[in-house]
Amino acid sequence: MNIKNYNFSGKSFNFLLEIEKDYKNPILIEEKILGEAEHGFAKYVGGIPIIELSITENYKKEVIIHEAYHLRLKFDGMPNIGFELPQGNLSEENRIYLEWFAHLYWDKIMHHFFYYKIKDNLNLDPYFAFKKELDIIFNKSEIKGLNSATKELTLAGHYLQVWVETNDESYLKKFRDFLNDKYDSLGIEKGEYLIKIMKENPLITFDDCIMLFKKIFDYLHLEQKIKISKETLKSNTNKLFNENYVLFDIQTY
Repeated sequence: MNIKNYNFSGKSFNFLLEIEKDYKNPILIEEKILGEAEHGFAKYVGGIPIIELSITENYKKEVIIHEAYHLRLKFDGMPNIGFELPQGNLSEENRIYLEWFAHLYWDKIMHHFFYYKIKDNLNLDPYFAFKKELDIIFNKSEIKGLNSATKELTLAGHYLQVWVETNDESYLKKFRDFLNDKYDSLGIEKGEYLIKIMKENPLITFDDCIMLFKKIFDYLHLEQKIKISKETLKSNTNKLFNENYVLFDIQTY
């Protein structure tokens, strides 16, 4: 399907047309079954900008605009991220953990970078859908899929997500009360400090996002005594733009 199937209009429709003009191809929207709590993904394959959209999604327009903004950032040079580890630490377990960590925290940084742009430039509310998702969590009194080994990091990430993706102190208070009641306050202390880091490091450029991720990673791995020692920027050039990547070199200390 394409964007015309979803009855966009006004600034949102023009925004999507601008992306199609830059990519020199229509945005292909693929409705499919995605994992639980997964709404959509943006990717660029064979010259085609693609948005995968959950077939069960209730807020399809909002998700399409959200993922389209990821396409906008990719075209403009926002990097994907990866990691380099010392020899002897390249285990499958470490690889899976780092991919999970990157998805949880890099996403929050990108959303903090562009949500207000959607609100200000497209006159849409990017915070609405996640508020509805939180209402369901509060009603069910449970967060699904928690792993005991990463439970505190996950809850801290969710705490940060509530701050970033609701932009509403009343929801943050509800979530704090929820963690106090259901999870013995786990994740609140680290979550509050992550918000403090974000407030102290405004995101103006893509480099700001990279530096913020380093600070978050280093803070959350103090007990493991690992940190990011350096970052290396790499690019793959296609006919339209540079696809940028940052590789973070992780070291023990």
